[in-house]
Amino acid sequence: MPIEILKLILLIIGFFYLIKKNKKIAFKLNVMDIPNESRKFHTKPVPLTGGLFILLAFLIDTLSNYIKYNSISDDQIYLTILFFLVFLIGFIDDAFSISPIKRLVTLGIILLIFIKLIPEFQINNFEFRDFNYIATLNSYGVFITIFFILMFINSNNMIDGINGIAVYFFIFVLTYIIIKTNISYYNVFLISLLLLLYLNLSNKLFLGSSGNMLMSIYLSYMIISNYNSNESFYCDEIFILFILPGFDMFRLFIQRIMNKKNPFIGDRNHLHHIISHKYGNNNAFLVWISLCTYPIILFNFFNLNTLIILCIFLLNYFYLIITKN
Repeated sequence: MPIEILKLILLIIGFFYLIKKNKKIAFKLNVMDIPNESRKFHTKPVPLTGGLFILLAFLIDTLSNYIKYNSISDDQIYLTILFFLVFLIGFIDDAFSISPIKRLVTLGIILLIFIKLIPEFQINNFEFRDFNYIATLNSYGVFITIFFILMFINSNNMIDGINGIAVYFFIFVLTYIIIKTNISYYNVFLISLLLLLYLNLSNKLFLGSSGNMLMSIYLSYMIISNYNSNESFYCDEIFILFILPGFDMFRLFIQRIMNKKNPFIGDRNHLHHIISHKYGNNNAFLVWISLCTYPIILFNFFNLNTLIILCIFLLNYFYLIITKN
């Protein structure tokens, strides 16, 4: 039996089982999102079990590769352990609400260890397409890598406020990686995310911290390792790819600090909250994914300069913010 068919069969069986036991698992492990805060849109408890589905996809992918090659590399072993640890932190956060600072510090320590164990997980230089410039990071590379990964995790956690947005973003980034690298073995994750998108839009589950953190770590590894190995990506390209969640996080942090509030405490000033208030949830989803998607299309397919794309994006972004009422 071809290994890809085996992966798909195992994935379908695993997903069917988890879907059937979804609410039971969530109640038993205390990972049910109760709508007890004003900034939440849902009105009924929803399982925070998206991370279980993503972890299952990763384990199926790892097992299938072991069967195919009859061996497993040290990097794959380290990556599997890293995934389990990140999932565990996220799952504990879903169940008991770890403070953001403690969560980020714990993740930072874990990343420091595993970036040392997996050298291809470290950013060693910055290479730009439009500025024809390469900056070598030397010994600062590991700390800069940790900083960017933590910011990526945090920004992805902050976009998970309307059903479908976070899952779409992960699908969007993973699809872009597949197109750029022409590597098909990511497909098990893409199929998993498409199934999760349906479940999320149907209000059957939320990604939760475990799902967001797991996919953020996975995509970070895919982007950085491909950036290091075959120069598939440029720094300004990655900046454009992540511009919407990254810039929205930056704006919110500045706004909260200026208002003398904790920058890590959630509110309803996120872009998706603002456009939801203006257009409704369904239309807000379409507006958000459009604003997320078109910058990288302009960069890669129309070959526009990064600064021009940034100007266009900022005009669109602040138009939506300023005209929120």
